[in-house]
Amino acid sequence: MAYPAKQQTEDARPLGASEAGSAQKATPDRVVDDRSLALLLENYTGLAGNHISKTARLYEACLRLIEKGHWAPGDRLPSEALLTEHMPVGLATVQAAFRRLVADGLVIRKRKLGSFIAQPAGEQAEDLDLFFIDDDGKGIIAFTDLDVAAEQITDRGPWTKFLGAQPHYLKIRRVSDIGGNFLIVSNTYIAHPKVQTLARTAPDELRNVSFRWFLHQRFGLPSVRSERVVGFAHLDPETAATLQRPVNSTALLLQTREFSLREAPLFYSEMIVPENGTGLCVSGNRRLLDARQTAEPQWCRRD
Repeated sequence: MAYPAKQQTEDARPLGASEAGSAQKATPDRVVDDRSLALLLENYTGLAGNHISKTARLYEACLRLIEKGHWAPGDRLPSEALLTEHMPVGLATVQAAFRRLVADGLVIRKRKLGSFIAQPAGEQAEDLDLFFIDDDGKGIIAFTDLDVAAEQITDRGPWTKFLGAQPHYLKIRRVSDIGGNFLIVSNTYIAHPKVQTLARTAPDELRNVSFRWFLHQRFGLPSVRSERVVGFAHLDPETAATLQRPVNSTALLLQTREFSLREAPLFYSEMIVPENGTGLCVSGNRRLLDARQTAEPQWCRRD
């Protein structure tokens, strides 16, 4: 394909922490025990020599507990007052660290309930949702993967600048049917070493799922935010044949750069959409999933 030239949280009964060294699924009744708070203090103390502010140290200590699964999605965090009792920091520092966690999409606040570890990006109401709508602008058109292929590549392209120079990348290519009206092609590139095993994965495991949801559930790689760029591309012979369109015809090109924790690049994707009579909706306020739902719906895609 040729490309064209804050507020204080409410006090809440603290919930949820697993034993050290193992992640545990969140439940409504798990209690943040002394061990979890001790781990937080241990991580905070261990960062003392890094010459960073107390707020940054507390943020990083919380982040490490989230990464290791001690605080899992859905867990209610200790209240700010309780944290000041267990940590050598004041209330203002705790509030500042929590504001940063909220801003990064790692923690959500619920009025009169407290602060909770956020669900993976594919499960949040605030997540950007991508779907096709019918002529009247109301109905969502069925979105079905017809063909999925995963392979390791050494090629370089737009993904290289975002993911960095790597010896190889995982490329996942999907051809999808949109309501029986037209086809689209999407290519997703991932450099994280954990994910390279997907090159040997049965294609059906990657069919009709959101990669953001899949990468968090399978590999513990959460998506924190997305950057999307909409442009146009001219179809090369292979892509044109797949989409059943003339070679060099113009198609919409939607490029997505997905970020994980600490602004680390997670994946780069490009969706190629030929001219058609539908609308492509990118919405930031459509609730597709209940916060506790664990299965990805089959009629939407957000990667």
